[in-house]
Amino acid sequence: MLMDVNQLQEGFVLQQDVFSLTSKPIARKGTVIEEKHIEIFRAFLVQKVNVEPFSKAVSAKKKSEQEVADEKEEKITADSFTEIYNETVKNFQKTFLSWQSGVPLDIFYIRKLLFPLLAKALEEEHYAMDLYKKCKVNEYIYHHSISVSLLSALIAKKLGFVSGEINQIALAGLLSDCGMSKIPPAILNKKEVLNEWENKEVKQHPIYSYQLIKDIPSLKKGTKICVLQHHERMDGTGYPLGIKGDNFHPFAKIVSFADHYIAMVSPRPFRAGYSPFYVMEELEKYGFGKFDLSVVNVFKKIFVKYMIGRKVKLSDGTIGKIGFINEKTASRPLIQVIDSDEIISLEKQNDLSIKQVF
Repeated sequence: MLMDVNQLQEGFVLQQDVFSLTSKPIARKGTVIEEKHIEIFRAFLVQKVNVEPFSKAVSAKKKSEQEVADEKEEKITADSFTEIYNETVKNFQKTFLSWQSGVPLDIFYIRKLLFPLLAKALEEEHYAMDLYKKCKVNEYIYHHSISVSLLSALIAKKLGFVSGEINQIALAGLLSDCGMSKIPPAILNKKEVLNEWENKEVKQHPIYSYQLIKDIPSLKKGTKICVLQHHERMDGTGYPLGIKGDNFHPFAKIVSFADHYIAMVSPRPFRAGYSPFYVMEELEKYGFGKFDLSVVNVFKKIFVKYMIGRKVKLSDGTIGKIGFINEKTASRPLIQVIDSDEIISLEKQNDLSIKQVF
């Protein structure tokens, strides 16, 4: 039976897959309709769908039993990840402080510290994308290093790198800022914007990081080069060497992008974190030529998958859910206003922007 979306009720069952602007269905045949599906259909501007009536009570019972089980499993998994993450941050902080005291870098301990968390993050992509929310300003350097490591590994996985290479890229992401341990703490913890001398000193940290790891035999040559190059840019505007694309190691193309994104969305001692959509918009406007295009495109796919359905707050205070994102203009999605039939297209309303993702 073909039915108008506005007449749908919870408990009806889809008789056909529902498509919109995507190549994959936004809902599959056999789906038991819930309120969230109706919201998605409206957000994707779907007007009619094929459904058959179904016993709402029976459907609700089956749904509640399955949802309780799913929610329990999701909560256990989330709690497990959070526990491992918090423990990893705490132990990485101790390790970083030991480097400040002159203790040599123990790569075997670093691997033991990172890899359980890495395995969890690669199982569920949203973990790596949500980490900026866990960042504490007074512990920024530790959260940043771990977040860069996990996001770099996720991008590398999507680009088709093999397991051993993904591990090396994750290690490069984690260790790229180990040289910060050689920067005076007064500069690292400064709450104001750095002056010219302080900024120059901080820009030496890729060299310090490289010096700390260059003689470790279990790290691949590419991993060491990546650590040195993680602030370089494809157009030669990066530091410390100002190299261009042809000299960029494939690992560094990934880590340099992940480092930039995480630094922008995370709160810093001298500023609040930016909205992921603001960062995406900045990349769309000014990132061309600075970052490897294949890395950016893969990240956009991860970003779109992560953001669809998320609740957001707009610059005018409106609360809504993201219904559709065009990868070409990922920073300007379609928004379904909460408790309303209104759809806001940010592509058409340049005066509005997404200020917060819940």
